[in-house]
Amino acid sequence: MLRPAWEISASLGTREYVMEFAILIGLALRWIHILSAITLMGGAVFQRFVLLPAAAALPDDTQQKLRAELRGRWSKLVMMTAGLLVVSGLVNFVLLVVNCNLDKTEWPGRLYHMMFGLKFLLALVVLYIASLLAGRSALAERARENARTWLTLNLVLATLVVCLGGVLRQAGRSSKQSPPPSTRTNATLSAPLERHTG
Repeated sequence: MLRPAWEISASLGTREYVMEFAILIGLALRWIHILSAITLMGGAVFQRFVLLPAAAALPDDTQQKLRAELRGRWSKLVMMTAGLLVVSGLVNFVLLVVNCNLDKTEWPGRLYHMMFGLKFLLALVVLYIASLLAGRSALAERARENARTWLTLNLVLATLVVCLGGVLRQAGRSSKQSPPPSTRTNATLSAPLERHTG
């Protein structure tokens, strides 16, 4: 039984709205992910190359007050950006797996999942070091005594995470909701024949 034209157009319109909404959600998550990474990495760059050298010229008591004030303010941003990075990164990965087919015939598509796992593990280390340097525990106090070393290490690891993310973006992908080109071509060619023969 054929469906009325208005039902078909309504279903197609709903599908388009859903797809547009999914695209907007994906964009929002990507922006959140990028902005959170910029905030976290930018703060580490500032501390390592600007704040620490400048604070070294201050008296010891002034340094202690500055570190306490800095830790209290920076720890809130670290907790917020760390949570946003983990959630947005995992959701983006799930959306990719659900909605896209990766081209696993070429690099980096055939190593995508392994490289994503490596990126995720490195990102967890970066977040742990950033949280440790902003923490209040005795271990955090000892880590801040060697803040220059830990910040340098964290920036190196964060740079690797960014580079891996750039490589993963180069993987070929296609939407699972659109048929492959050969199917679309065959359907386009067979449609006129069916009208003439029918």
